[in-house]
Amino acid sequence: MSFANAQTTNLRSLLSFPRQFLESEKSTNRALIALTKREKEILALLPKGATAKVMASELFLTEATIKSHLASIYRKFEVENRTQAIAIALENKLITF
Repeated sequence: MSFANAQTTNLRSLLSFPRQFLESEKSTNRALIALTKREKEILALLPKGATAKVMASELFLTEATIKSHLASIYRKFEVENRTQAIAIALENKLITF
């Protein structure tokens, strides 16, 4: 899958995300939890469709470290995947797309 196709697929997934989840008070509270500087950098790369390997290369980290930061972001946002994390971050203006 090309990078452009991956971005389109991610955007379609994001747009189909249940609106009621985004509008809940709980989702807003999750986004207010302080993220580390590194978590913010990684969160900003998610809408671009970057893999953990690409992020690691760009940020001069190991892939395992990226995955650890992603797990921390998911835990703080109380979500299970990238699409959900992107939705929370966009809704709360933590990132732009």
